[in-house]
Order: sequence, then structure tokens, then C-alpha cells
Amino acid sequence: MQEAIPIMNQIDNRFSLILASASPRRKNLLERLGLKLLVNPAHINEEA
Repeated sequence: MQEAIPIMNQIDNRFSLILASASPRRKNLLERLGLKLLVNPAHINEEA
């Protein structure tokens, strides 16, 4: 895994974000920013 982007080290990271997506790409991008994540997919049909 790549190192977090330095500017994001200034964010208060005591809390986790809830990612309502099962997308591995989104998870990877947010983790690269140094954010803590809880992945909880919404299971919603978005084909409307």
C-alpha cells in the first residue's frame, strides 16, 4: 500500500468514515488519503 498523501496528515483522524460503497477503488483512494474507513455497502439498486 502506498503512503498517505502528506496534506491529509493534518485532518483529525479520530473517527472513521462510513463508506456506503463496495468499490475497492473508492476504498483505496480514501485510504491513500490516510482516512480510516468502515465499509458498509448500502445494497441499493441504482439502475433507475
